Amino acid sequence: MERLLSVNEFSKLSGIRKTSLRYWDTIGLFSPLERGPKSNYRYYSSDQLAAVNFIVFLSKLNIPLKTINAVMLNKTPGIFMRIGEKGSYVDNAHAGGLFVGVDRNGELGKYLCDQNGNKYGCFNGVDFANNTFVIPAFDKVLDFARSVGAKIPHLRVLQLDIMIDGSNRPRIIEFNCNVVGTWAFQFAMSPVFGEYTDEIIDYCKRHKKRNKWKV
Repeated sequence: MERLLSVNEFSKLSGIRKTSLRYWDTIGLFSPLERGPKSNYRYYSSDQLAAVNFIVFLSKLNIPLKTINAVMLNKTPGIFMRIGEKGSYVDNAHAGGLFVGVDRNGELGKYLCDQNGNKYGCFNGVDFANNTFVIPAFDKVLDFARSVGAKIPHLRVLQLDIMIDGSNRPRIIEFNCNVVGTWAFQFAMSPVFGEYTDEIIDYCKRHKKRNKWKV
């Protein structure tokens, strides 16, 4: 299991002053991987060095921190969980599985969908409509997804398939960066880009002359 680094240790490793690391965290530019549950101390991973190096690179180009923050911000507009049929090793919707939307607190939605958008309140004998289910250690999943996104900031949309192992640590199963499927998100939570939908539509309108696709 990886030993996390204190702010002092990460400062020495990265060459970034402690005051800068704290300031970056305050403005939402770069945050620690974890915080102490009682002390609220910052703890970093050596894997976060790539993100720090990217910030330093942009700073050398005299790009303001506010602009860098916009580049580094990893937004998570949509989340859903796939559930396979009972006894099946496959959870894909095209193989009989269903999927359910997940909110930012890790709570599952009250209905599941199939590949055609049909909704179900119960699946595999479990009543989703009348019960509340929350994914354990979901904050770690979100932090993990953002840390992955920070390492490849040149991709505007990244779709990650993440599992939680026996130690409650998130792991990547698969990622998609070329053809990102949106239909499942649309069925499970609608709209597909959540609170960022208007922002994305405006961006596409401003840049539509550069692309063959139309909005």
